[in-house]
Amino acid sequence: SVINAPEDGIVSFRADNGERVSRGAPVAVIYSGDVSDEVKNELTSIYQRISELEGSIVEKDLHAGDIVGSDTQIKRNIELISSAVYSGNISSVVQYKDDIIRVIRINAPDGEQIRTTLEKLQQRRSELEGSIKGKSTYIYADMAGVMCSRIDGGEEYFNISKLNDIDIEYLNNCPELKSNGSDEISKNAPCLKIVNNYEWYYATEVDEVWVEGVKIGHRVNLRFTDISDDTLEGTVYSISQPVDGKVALVIKSRSMFNGMYTARSVNAEVIKKTYEGFKVSKNAVHIDENGNYYVYINREGVNRRRDVTI
Repeated sequence: SVINAPEDGIVSFRADNGERVSRGAPVAVIYSGDVSDEVKNELTSIYQRISELEGSIVEKDLHAGDIVGSDTQIKRNIELISSAVYSGNISSVVQYKDDIIRVIRINAPDGEQIRTTLEKLQQRRSELEGSIKGKSTYIYADMAGVMCSRIDGGEEYFNISKLNDIDIEYLNNCPELKSNGSDEISKNAPCLKIVNNYEWYYATEVDEVWVEGVKIGHRVNLRFTDISDDTLEGTVYSISQPVDGKVALVIKSRSMFNGMYTARSVNAEVIKKTYEGFKVSKNAVHIDENGNYYVYINREGVNRRRDVTI
């Protein structure tokens, strides 16, 4: 859902990219008037801090007295972070880290001090907003979802209602996608968007021979090499008619990855077959007189033969 600016002015966002917001929550404010960079930056910092403190108070109220096992939770998440890093599953690290911060924040002492700090910040916010010459127009989320301030013009061209139109010509005619790098915005211009689900699509051009044997619903894997080495699962949504040996392939997925709400044009490896097993030196693989492959494993100090399939 794309939300347009209700006024000309300078936009200041009240939620971070990728942050979940509830319906009706303030997500941005348009200042129509002269606003110095100093005031704008301080307001942004104050709103972020207020959001953090309000989250702390809510969680304290929900979890009051529930501090048993906090150390165990933190230690467990540290172990999970280590395992995730070792296995290359970097996308999970952020969630484990956030869980640790949440546990620490819930059990931080002196909830009254947090409320006092919050009141001071709210007072300072009112003072700064009152010093702005002009008016402040708030923008509220029209539905619950994830806030994204990056608008590049592709929201309409790649609208999900047009998925069935995607072919080689459609991809080649894609307009230049360019994000607005300025905080100045015009009335009725796209300002931000709210994403209310986790399903997303990836469209790309591949060789016609690559899709041989691939049908709608075929399970594939994606690796966005510009973002992460993680492999994401997906299914083939559509395959266009070939043009000069090329086809447009659309893949549907619900796998989560960092930066998914701001990503638009990214390189990817599309993997249609995967294999699992042990990777060993070819010198460790033997063949007997019957043509069977085998390796030796060491168990409790004894070498044992194990047949293998290559």
